[in-house]
Amino acid sequence: MKIQFFIITSTIFLIGCKASDEISPNVYDQSYSLSTKVNENQNLIFGNWKMQSYADLKDCPYDISLELKIEKSEDGKYILNGKAPVNFYFGGFELQSKDTKISFSNLGGTKIAGSSEAMKYEDIFFKKLASVESIGLSVDSKTLILYLPEVTKDKIIFKLLAR
Repeated sequence: MKIQFFIITSTIFLIGCKASDEISPNVYDQSYSLSTKVNENQNLIFGNWKMQSYADLKDCPYDISLELKIEKSEDGKYILNGKAPVNFYFGGFELQSKDTKISFSNLGGTKIAGSSEAMKYEDIFFKKLASVESIGLSVDSKTLILYLPEVTKDKIIFKLLAR
């Protein structure tokens, strides 16, 4: 009897598991922001991230990175920096403790000139980054999702490079 119970529960468990790192598009739905995951494991957002796409899920044509540091600046905000299509950027961010709200502030960057296409993409990226309101993580904590205001239905999706 115990062996039959073990076999049945093991089979059900294995059927429910998936061995893939791929994340289906429904993961990017606003309702999947995983506030519990962010609250319980807040440290999982800190690390180096590479931009994958916006809400349209088209691959990002540039190498855009985001580093969220656990260290805080003199004003008490967490530190962020990264590389946009042309320039490096930096700033601060705050997390509200009881939900998935995040706000970026004091964003700045270098002033290197690049191709008009890269500069246009960079300008759009900076505008979107400045308007991010909330944050989410995939179940495996390898995908970071920055949500823009809900009316836009837009988001910036990053893949984990290193913690």
